[in-house]
Parts: sequence; structure tokens; C-alpha cells
Amino acid sequence: ATPWCTAPSSAPRVSHLPFLDPSTPETTACRWAFLRAEMQWLSSALSKGPALKADILDQGQDVKGSLLKWKLHDGKRKDTGAAVSIFAWELTPTSSPDDYAAAKNALKRLRTARHPHVLQFIDGTEPADGAKTGKVYIVTEHVKTLDDWLSKERANHGLNQEAVSWGLCCIARGLHFINSDCKLVHGNLCLASIFISDCGDWKLGGFELVSEPGNGQGLIRQCDALRPKRVMPPEVARGQWETLEQAPHALDTWSYGCLMHEVFHGILTKTEDLKDTSKMPKAAVPLYQKTLKANVTQRPTGDQILESPFFDTQLVWINRELSELALKDAHQKEAFFLKLAESMDQLPDLHLRYKVLPELLKAVEFGGAGTAAVAPMLKIGQRLTAEEFGKEIVPGVVRCFGSQDRATRIGLLQNLHTFAEHLTPALVEKEIFPQLQSGFTDSVPALRELSAKSLVFLVPKLSDKVINSQVLRAVAQLQQDPEGSIRCNTTICLGKISNVLSQATRDKILLASFTRAIQDPFPPARIAALMSLAVTMEYYKPEEIARRVLPSAGVLALDPEKEVRSHALACLKAAVTRLEEESSKKGEELAMQGGGGMVQAPTVNESGVLTWAASAAATTLSKKLWGGTMDGAGAAAGAAGAAPALVPSVAILFWSLASFSCSSSSICAISALSCVFSFVSFCACFSSVFSSLICPCSFFSAAPSLALSAAILCSSAFFNFVSSRTCFESSRASACCFAFSSSSGVIFFAAAGIAACAGAAVPVCCAAAAAAAAWCA
Repeated sequence: ATPWCTAPSSAPRVSHLPFLDPSTPETTACRWAFLRAEMQWLSSALSKGPALKADILDQGQDVKGSLLKWKLHDGKRKDTGAAVSIFAWELTPTSSPDDYAAAKNALKRLRTARHPHVLQFIDGTEPADGAKTGKVYIVTEHVKTLDDWLSKERANHGLNQEAVSWGLCCIARGLHFINSDCKLVHGNLCLASIFISDCGDWKLGGFELVSEPGNGQGLIRQCDALRPKRVMPPEVARGQWETLEQAPHALDTWSYGCLMHEVFHGILTKTEDLKDTSKMPKAAVPLYQKTLKANVTQRPTGDQILESPFFDTQLVWINRELSELALKDAHQKEAFFLKLAESMDQLPDLHLRYKVLPELLKAVEFGGAGTAAVAPMLKIGQRLTAEEFGKEIVPGVVRCFGSQDRATRIGLLQNLHTFAEHLTPALVEKEIFPQLQSGFTDSVPALRELSAKSLVFLVPKLSDKVINSQVLRAVAQLQQDPEGSIRCNTTICLGKISNVLSQATRDKILLASFTRAIQDPFPPARIAALMSLAVTMEYYKPEEIARRVLPSAGVLALDPEKEVRSHALACLKAAVTRLEEESSKKGEELAMQGGGGMVQAPTVNESGVLTWAASAAATTLSKKLWGGTMDGAGAAAGAAGAAPALVPSVAILFWSLASFSCSSSSICAISALSCVFSFVSFCACFSSVFSSLICPCSFFSAAPSLALSAAILCSSAFFNFVSSRTCFESSRASACCFAFSSSSGVIFFAAAGIAACAGAAVPVCCAAAAAAAAWCA
């Protein structure tokens, strides 16, 4: 033989025969070797079958109680990544033909059976006909065995009667589909053929023996070793198959009764145990007894089983309503969701999460269910972990915030506190808050109010840029809302979010907003402002508390509303307490700075004090001269009588102040003497002015004090002139200034006095005095 004929199986397959002499024996042997290699390759390729649509992720576990030795694997779909279950049965050279036929029958029947309570078929493969090795794969929805579920339930808190009732209802529906719609007999109904989906539904599997009831060659009759003997009816044990032709459903109905017994009491070991109903609910006993009737025609069918009162439970009712939800109108949907929210505590978590929650999300987003569906949806979300909530509920909630249905948005805002902690800052800032802003200006007051309240939960997740540019603008707008309750809640909201605002924003916004709200005509709004001021007192400077908080809150201490007054007093106490703390800190700081020694008294600037006194006296005199406090003729007479005395008094008063100011600037002894004379003149003149203000009289009534003042001032002017000659020789300019200012007082007094003695009016006297003062300057 040539080398290519004896090449190993790993060598590339040749698609044509080389040219050889057909008459030689070697050529004939090579041809036969080539054909054998081709057939082996083809057989191997066919035995592998097409690739599955899912990947196997584990080693798998044996399906407990299955006589065909299936292995159940966890898998993942290649296209979507969804979790699936993969049933695998291995064909070996020692496998019996009945086992192989049963495995292939399970794949065939399950591929064509489509029902909500039958295992959902996804994909499957089998070895080629005539193959001695290979595997039968059946890919279904992700499930777990009923036996495992019952073991965990009994170990944790006992069987949930709602879940068991619903599960047996699912199997009854599946049997009705097999017996009545498909005209088949299941023949393998036991714990090993029941599986639990992720949503808690019980699914019917184990289709190895499914056959037509009148077929004598069916697997149910041929595969005696694969029939679960403990759940077979007595007529099958006696071989009386013809009796089953009268009622094809009777075999599966008896097995259904045995299944009920195994669910509540455990694995059935002998037929006599069927009489024990001690652990079975009372409502299930009548149905259980009917399924085990000796007369096959008296055993109920699948639809008759479903009429039992045992299935009148909340979970069965909820699932029936969910299946018909799309056909209901808005009022019927609302009534269903309200009742659902009341009975959720009795329902199993798996069912709520995987069966009820998806329907609620669809109803909220597309079905116009409004607020009624939001509450149960978020109540289910409280049972989830943070990761599960963010994955399953948050996407639907975010889409609902963009809904134009006000009822849906109101329902979300009312329940925002239940899921706000699961929202990420990026999600709030980019997806939720932009949709929420329209609520601040909505025409419905309830939506505006709830939008304002929602800021308490959303602002901590927003950036400073969004807060300063959008949130605070919305708050300012809501504080001017026509509805008093909205203004009140906005103030409360601002107080609650103050801790997340920056210091610059707090200094700019808080005090201005609260002091404005204090003046609100709505009493609860005033109370909210006082409470917010009290809780945010730590953010204000002591000067702001003393100048703005105390006056604003003090006004409300006399408010007509008693509750407002009490909160005003509480706010005032908080403000005073804060000021006391600041005062104590100031005292400690001063003590530390002084080192514990004597604290020096502050120095008083006498000239500044006298200047202040002169300014105050001038203001009072001008009021007296140009209007006074008298009315009519009395005012005119008083002004005429006071004019002769007031005008020279004012002149001497200012002259004495000027002289005192000039003389006090020098350290010369003569200047000191001039300073004393000026001060004495000021006192005498001030007494004249004071007496004239209290009792207006003629000029001569104040003449002695005026004369004394004038004489003393003349002496002061003389001393000023002498001091300028003796003490300021080095500064002629300063000497001239002192002398001229002192002597100008004489001219000032003379001009005013002459005008007053001549009987001129008060304005004329003042004009003369002003002209003299201008010339002196």
C-alpha cells in the first residue's frame, strides 16, 4: 500500500483517489482502506451532531428518583448569556435499547410540547441512528428539581401552603394539556419529573414514557423497567391496560394523587401509606381521595381537578389575574394592584421577584397602571439586595420618571424614600433630575409639592454645579408658589438639605430665604421658617444672628398664632444660646491675649467727644430754628422771642470750640491757659443755649452768660496770640493760623450780634454769621 493509505486519522482527508492501476491487488486494497476511512469520519461527524445553543458550566448532578439516570447541568445561552438548564443522558455500548428509545422520546415530545406549565424547550441534540456512543442533550429554561426545593423548604420554615397549592395547580394544568389537548398519557408523573422554575412555577417534565393511550406498542407498555412502580395505579400492576382505554386520563390522575401524598408526607414506600392524610391540608383531602378512586371512570380529569377548593388561594388568584392583566381595563387593574399590595406578605419571595415584578414593571411602563402598581413594585424591591434592585427595578423606575402620565410620576415620588438609596449619583444627575424638573412648574399642585419634597433625597446625589444653577433656582421659585403648603414644604426641604450645601451657598441662600419665609401669611410656612432657622443656627455668623435672626424671630414672639409664638421663642433661645457661646469664646480669647494682667481702660478723645456734642447741639438747634415743635401763632412768637438769644449763643458756642481745638493742639503753657479759658467759655455759652431752648426769652435774659462767654473768649484769643509768638517761632505759618482762628471768633460774634440787636429775622442773622465765617476761612 502507498503511504497515504496508511496515514493516521489525524491526517487531512483526501477528497479524491490517486491514479493507480486497477488490475493490481494493491490498488484494490487501497480503495477499500480509503472507503473505510471515509465512513468512519462521516459516522464520527454525525454522532457529534450540531453544536448546542448553550454552554455547560458544571459537572452536573443526578436527577434523584429518575430511572433513566439523567444529569442536570447549569448552563448559559451563547446568544443572550441567560441561565439555562441542560439535561444530559449518555449513550454507552452497554445501554439498553429501551433506555435509548426513552431518552430520544423525551427529546422528541418535549420539543413539540409548548405550554406555560411544561418545561420550556430551547435546544437539543441526539446521537445519530446506529451510533453506539454519544449523548442526548435537552436545553430548557433554568430550573431545579422539586425534591431539592422540598428539602430546603422543610429544613428552613416548613412548606409554604400558598406555594404548594400553586405548584400542584400548575401540574394539574399541565396534565390537562397533555391528556385533553395532546391526547397523550404522561405515564411518569412523580417527584423526579417535576421541576421548579426561577419564578416558583412548577414545571412538568420527564417525558420519557409519553405515549398515545391506545397504542399497544407505546413506551408506557414496553418499558416496564422505567415505570415508577410506586405511583402506578392497581390496574397497571395487574396488566389490565384495556381498562385505561375507557378513561385515558385515569393513570395520570392516580399518579397525581400519589404526587400530592409525596409532597406532604415524603417518598411513598408502600401502597398502604396512601391512607395517611395527617400532614395534608384539610382542603386538599377531598381532592386527594377523588384521585385515588378504584373506579377509573370516577377519577377526575385535569380541568375537574382545577375546580377543587384547595386551589382557592391568594397566589393562585394572583397568577390567574396576572395572566389576564392585558385584557383588563384601568379600573380593574387598579383594584387588582391594590389587593396585591395587601396580600404580598403571604407570597413567596421567588414568585414575587420573578413572576409578579416583571408584570408590574410592564404595567407601570406601558399599561397605564398609575400609582396602584408603583407601591407593590417598590415593596417587592425592598426584599432585594442593592445589586438586584439596581439591576431589576432601577431601569424601569428611570423610564417611568419620563412618563407623561401624572399618576405614575406622583406614585414614584410618593415612594421615592423606598428606593432613593439604590440610585447612583450619575443616574440621578443624568437621567432622573432632568425628568423631574418639569414637576416644579407643573400645573397640578400635588405634583409640584411632591417634586419639592423629592429634593431631600436627590440633592445629596447632585453635584455643586447642578445645585447652584438649577436646584436653588427651583427652590426660589417654589418659595413664591401660590399654594401655602408648597411654600411651607419648600422651606422645610431647604433646611434639610442645608448640610449638603457648600459654605458659600449657605451664606448666600439660607438666611435670606428663611427671613423671607418668616413674613409668609401662611402660619405653617412661618413655623417651618422658624424651625429651619433653629436647626441651621450653627451655619450663621454671630453678627448675622444678632442683627438679622433676633429681630426677625422676635417679631413672631407676638404672633397671633400660639404655635408660631412657641416656635419663635424656641428659635430665640437657640439664637441666644449661640451668642452666649460666642461671647464665652471671645472672653477666653481676650483673657489669653491679655496674659492674665490688668485690662487697660480705653482712652477717650476729648476733642472728638466735644465735636460730637457740638454736632448734636447744632442738629437740635437747627430743628428749633427752622420748625420747632410749636404750632400756629405760638410757634411764630416763640421763634421771634428766641432769636435774639439763640443766634449769639450759637456764635459764641462755635467760637469756643474753635478756640479749644486750636489751643489743645499745643504743649505750650500759655496755650494750656487758653484751652482752659475756651472750655470755661463753652460751659457758660452752653448754659445760655440750654436755657434759651427750654424757656425762649428776649436777648437780655441771657446777656450775663453771653457777656461772660465773650469776655473769656477774648482772653482766650489773647493767650492764643501770645502763644503763637512765644511757642511757635519756628513755624510762622502755624502761628498765623492760631492767631487768625482765634481772632476770627470775635468777628463771627460781632456780625451775628449786630444782626440780632438790629432786630433782623433769624435767617438774616444766620446769613450774616455764615458770611463772617466764610470771610474768616
